[in-house]
Amino acid sequence: MLSSSHRVAVVLPLVSLVSLLAACGGGGGEQPAATPASITAVEPPGGTLSAVVGSPVAVRVRVADAQGNALRGVPVSWSTFAGGVSATSSTTDVGGVATTTWTLGPAAGTQSLSATAGSAPSLTFTATATADRAATVTIARDTTIALVPGARVRFTATVRDRYGNPASAIVRWSTSDVNVASIDSVGNFQAFNAGAVSVIAVADTARARSPP
Repeated sequence: MLSSSHRVAVVLPLVSLVSLLAACGGGGGEQPAATPASITAVEPPGGTLSAVVGSPVAVRVRVADAQGNALRGVPVSWSTFAGGVSATSSTTDVGGVATTTWTLGPAAGTQSLSATAGSAPSLTFTATATADRAATVTIARDTTIALVPGARVRFTATVRDRYGNPASAIVRWSTSDVNVASIDSVGNFQAFNAGAVSVIAVADTARARSPP
């Protein structure tokens, strides 16, 4: 038969094991996710860009906590009043980066896109949207005029892109009959002889012709 001192030696380890399990219990829940504290521009650097109206632009941001650590799985919302985005919400990857494609609106000038994530201060991207290539050219003097030989007159033209924005383009001038009249590179027209002649203006692929 075992002595009472031996019985105590067998029971105590069991009591200690139960105490150890009790001390470790209740800790299986997940730690709360870190709170987004900052959003910074990754692409384009600095959050500013210049692009042609209507063109797509890749935009990327990095979301971090208060210590600057990248946060994964954070939803980022995108909003713009000009153009549109490929995704109004995207989630950060392992590097804390979220991406969307911003298609600029049709109006030339300043456009903006905002990114928000949780309670972090929002980030605004600014784009300088420039006019597209010339799509139309309009001659200011678009009616028939009568000139005597030797007379001079100045023609001007307005060039616009496909959205109607004033476009920067070189206008090339010519006349339909150089024996009747000529026109120089800046639109100065001179009549030589009697006859009907048209003035032609070309800007990029756009073309206009005045009535003779």
